[in-house]
Amino acid sequence: MAGDHHLDEDAAISTLFYKVLDPVVCIYECPVRVFKECQNLPKRLLPHDVVPHTVLSNKPIPAVQPQALWTLLRSSQPPLIYDVRESREYHRGHVPQAQSLPLVTVLGQPLAVSHEQSIVLTCRTGWRSLRAAQALAAQGFQDVKILEGGLAAWEAAGLLEAVDFALLEDGP
Repeated sequence: MAGDHHLDEDAAISTLFYKVLDPVVCIYECPVRVFKECQNLPKRLLPHDVVPHTVLSNKPIPAVQPQALWTLLRSSQPPLIYDVRESREYHRGHVPQAQSLPLVTVLGQPLAVSHEQSIVLTCRTGWRSLRAAQALAAQGFQDVKILEGGLAAWEAAGLLEAVDFALLEDGP
């Protein structure tokens, strides 16, 4: 940072890209690749009937704190945990017992579980989880929550992550 409130001109875009923006916006919703940082991101095309948008509805989605989710995972009736990040992100580390369910899948096809099933959604920081939760609520799911602060909060709480080492060896 140059001074207290300004980014160095040479590092401004990189700093914003890696520390402020959520890459999911670039992957799903940005039609162009303007900056060098976004050139290698995968481009996912949403199904034709899914309207991309970055503005989320005002409908509140309940959140669960990392430590509370840790406790729920050890209860007699744990919720289903879905990680809505891209598969390559999921394999690098995720909440134990979480299943990979990329956002594009949530947005593009109905989820084949009971609408009364308790579900917690996770992602890196919470943006994708919120978007997925709103999509599931629109499909009629009644008990959908997001992990407050996402996997970043899970890590900050010192909770263990599951990693798929065999899958990591096969590629990025």
